[in-house]
Amino acid sequence: QNKVIYLSLDKASGKGYAIVRGNRFYEVDFRYEDGRVSENFCSCPCGFTCKHQFAVMLQLDETLKIVQENYNDLMKNKDYLESVYKKGAESAFSIARRTVTKVKKKVGFII
Repeated sequence: QNKVIYLSLDKASGKGYAIVRGNRFYEVDFRYEDGRVSENFCSCPCGFTCKHQFAVMLQLDETLKIVQENYNDLMKNKDYLESVYKKGAESAFSIARRTVTKVKKKVGFII
């Protein structure tokens, strides 16, 4: 359903981060090492493994399969890599800007 709108994974540290669109935007943090996910946390109020975490794990699995199948070709295409970085940064910035505005309104900085 394309609910995962941002997904990143830092190979060096194993830290992963995603933004999932639900009733609002939720952040999912996790660790990925040796093909296993651990330290999985979602910002939603659910006290156990939630649908947002599940959506991220499905997207991670799908994305890693695509990368594994196409790694060599993708790494040769610098235009593709630059577009991925730019799109991810733009999406994260847009969401952050909207979230900050909402917080400022709630705490009374913006009327």
